Amino acid sequence: MPRFLADRYLRLSGRGERYFEKHLTVGGLRRLVARFEVHDYTVRIIRNPDIFAVSEDALLRKLPSNGIPEPLLRLAYFALPTYIWILQKP
Repeated sequence: MPRFLADRYLRLSGRGERYFEKHLTVGGLRRLVARFEVHDYTVRIIRNPDIFAVSEDALLRKLPSNGIPEPLLRLAYFALPTYIWILQKP
């Protein structure tokens, strides 16, 4: 969410004046870890929560991922709340 919208949301909700956190975009995260080999488990875990022992109350359990085609899930990747990467030194 752009910072100006986050600030406005906080003011309207009465939870504060400014949104201080600055989250990186997917591109920013990829640049940050560019020197590593990235093993991305995000979509695999969303698709198969049981195999990865995701708890019953986890957000991933609530996503209707089994009915979403893989290409569409990958297009929505940027909107996911978190990414699960394993970084390996080259």
